[in-house]
Amino acid sequence: MMKTLKIAGGVIIGAGLLGSCVDSNYDIVDADISKDIAIFDNGISLPVGDVDTMKIGELLDLDDSEMIEEDASSGEYCLVRTGTTEASFDIRVDESSISTEATDVNRTVYQANNPFAGSDVQFPTQNPSTGEMLESMTLEVRNEDGGTVESNFKISSDDMPAEVLNLKEVRIDRRALNVSIRVENMGDVTDRILLDDMFLVEIPEGIITDDPNIVIRNGVKMLDLSGRTIDLESDNNGYMTYEMSIDGWYVGDEGVDIIDGRLELADNFAIDGSVHITHLFATAPANIEMPLVMTIDDFSSNLTRATGKFDPQIDPINELVEIDKSDLPDFLRREDICIDAAHASVEISMIGDIPMDIFLNGVFNSNQQSQTFGSASIDNILVSQDDRHLLLSDNGMQKDGYKSITVPGLNSLLKYIPDDIDMTMNAAADKDNYYEIEINKDNNVNIDYIFRAPLQFGNEMHIIYNDTINGWHGDLDGINSTMTALQGTMVYDTPVDVSITATAIDEQGDPINGLEVNVLPEKVIRGENDLRITITDPTGKVIGERLDGIILTLTMTNENGNQETLKADDHVILKDLALKLPEGIILNGDTLF
Repeated sequence: MMKTLKIAGGVIIGAGLLGSCVDSNYDIVDADISKDIAIFDNGISLPVGDVDTMKIGELLDLDDSEMIEEDASSGEYCLVRTGTTEASFDIRVDESSISTEATDVNRTVYQANNPFAGSDVQFPTQNPSTGEMLESMTLEVRNEDGGTVESNFKISSDDMPAEVLNLKEVRIDRRALNVSIRVENMGDVTDRILLDDMFLVEIPEGIITDDPNIVIRNGVKMLDLSGRTIDLESDNNGYMTYEMSIDGWYVGDEGVDIIDGRLELADNFAIDGSVHITHLFATAPANIEMPLVMTIDDFSSNLTRATGKFDPQIDPINELVEIDKSDLPDFLRREDICIDAAHASVEISMIGDIPMDIFLNGVFNSNQQSQTFGSASIDNILVSQDDRHLLLSDNGMQKDGYKSITVPGLNSLLKYIPDDIDMTMNAAADKDNYYEIEINKDNNVNIDYIFRAPLQFGNEMHIIYNDTINGWHGDLDGINSTMTALQGTMVYDTPVDVSITATAIDEQGDPINGLEVNVLPEKVIRGENDLRITITDPTGKVIGERLDGIILTLTMTNENGNQETLKADDHVILKDLALKLPEGIILNGDTLF
């Protein structure tokens, strides 16, 4: 923005101070301007004031870009691009794919040595129709043939999905497992059977249940049915059924493999204990035999959770991260600008349902005009339940709450600002460990990413900053001089080298051929620098007839080889600016009157 000042005596001096980057924050204060004009034979000086501190972020328009951010901790300016993508996976098991297949458990209740066999002992009698006990005997429950019972509890599925590799525990929607005890063809011996104290049913060890009648005897899981009765019907058969709650089953530490989609488990049920039998006749038989049969009803159930080894198909991540260069400062829009990013980083945060550890493999390609010129890759990066936040960098930088991953070559992604970054990642589950997952559930993961690159003056970086200081032609009209100069002090506090050049221009902004423009110093050092820009016409012509101003060019480089980042407190100050006419002025009558 041009500042045009009216100087006492009718001379107008245009002081365009770094035009496009100087705004109302850099107003020249009236109190700082001397409005007196001293006319000397050896020249005059027209003071035009000071300029407030110009921060590097404002000088280079860094503060006006949404993609350029100041790092709160370091003060560095960073190119930042953020976004979110997502991935999902599930493990589907069809309804009723798990069922039990039970065979009968046959036991015989008998008394080998009936002390009343063949005797004339009469039991007290009452009306049999009341069902009241006349006399009872304790009968042992024994295996009919003395051998072991065959496996009689089977869980099988023929359509287990391929994503399930191995199971060691399965939870189902809570169901009742029907355990039925029945007797057959009891004849006229009794009409009631009482299951005695400690009438126990041994259940498979792997069944998961919190049934209140489960007891542990000698380390064995038992269902206690003591005190329950079996009433005989008119056909001398009777039965009772107990509904035992079941939540699932446990296979064991090693689990069971799923082979060609088939799962099959088998285990035993067994009966142990004694019964009381009610006699209805006065004379007891020599031997009492009672077939006791236990049946486990078939049932099917939906799986709700499973602990095992899994290989779910996780959606690949394909994200095109676009860079809107129209939002960047002018000096960063050029395709050949090398910013030498200081330790670029990529933050990845996975938020959502991740029921197991996964491995990430991926490639990041930076593209410009469909040409790839930067690439970096990650290989088998473990994302665990405790480390869902990853920080990728070329130097293993640390950040609280993030797992640090070193990725060589990551800086090449942002060496030149790309048009876009193609982020491709594939996730694979850890198939070697056991995890508990929810079956038939959509697992959705949001993936937040942040590409961050501190702007750094590397050896290949050059920032060319042009600004026009003009409006002098009318101000110099009538002043007979072949030379003029802009001078003042530049206070420079940035870590890189700056060289200064200037070009004389006419009212149309075109360079003027034949004028000599000298700038001292050509290179600025940190601290205070006496700045003098002299414009001379070597042919002796009056300079004001053509000169309207200068184009000031600042070229920032890092020739010292140090890696220096741009920080918010870097700044430049121009002060004590003055337009000088070393030859003095000659005012003729037409100028004065």
